[in-house]
Amino acid sequence: MTISHLFYIAIIMAFAAYGAYTEPSGAELIIDGFNCERTVTIIEVLDGDTVKTDAYERIRFTGINTPELGEPGSLEAKNFTEQMILGKTVCIDVDDTRPLDKYDRTLAVILVGGANLNKQLLDQKLARIMYIKPSEFNPYNW
Repeated sequence: MTISHLFYIAIIMAFAAYGAYTEPSGAELIIDGFNCERTVTIIEVLDGDTVKTDAYERIRFTGINTPELGEPGSLEAKNFTEQMILGKTVCIDVDDTRPLDKYDRTLAVILVGGANLNKQLLDQKLARIMYIKPSEFNPYNW
């Protein structure tokens, strides 16, 4: 066998091995006590607590509320969220008790860099708790 044949065999084996490898499902990955149910890529930050994904899904951060655009603190919250996740692939833990709000946005905890972004917004005083029952998540326990 020539070196070029060995090279092609190595490439074919690499592709075969890659195709056989599967990522563990998101439900198996726990980050900061939350399930990484799936990953999404953030393409737009609408405000401090609402984003849009590459699948054009709108996600509303559950358990918190940031100021609305034009209100004091709104730009700081939006800028913080942009710095943390814009253009990145992040994990989300969807609220299984109430997965959608009245505007058809997915309600979720956003997990980035091994931490709960919803909680980080609270910790930075850029958001306040907005606990609406029923909810899988209680932000008072974060």
